[in-house]
Amino acid sequence: MTTRQRFDHAILSITGHDIRLVGNWQGLPELTEHTQEIAENLNIPATKLRHCPDIAAVLMLMEDGETTAPSKNDPTLF
Repeated sequence: MTTRQRFDHAILSITGHDIRLVGNWQGLPELTEHTQEIAENLNIPATKLRHCPDIAAVLMLMEDGETTAPSKNDPTLF
């Protein structure tokens, strides 16, 4: 089972919403509404999960333990 499939299954079992067709760079309201349950189901820290802006960041957290959310101190081109 891929990381995305494990995440999709966790969301479905906790919220009842099927997110298989949701893009990786879309945010999910379920992340803020059910943070603790999702974190426990995926064995990741809830504090780090709260900082994930989209599905891609959650998948990176699941794989590496790091979020991809940019820091406010990171320089940007825009």
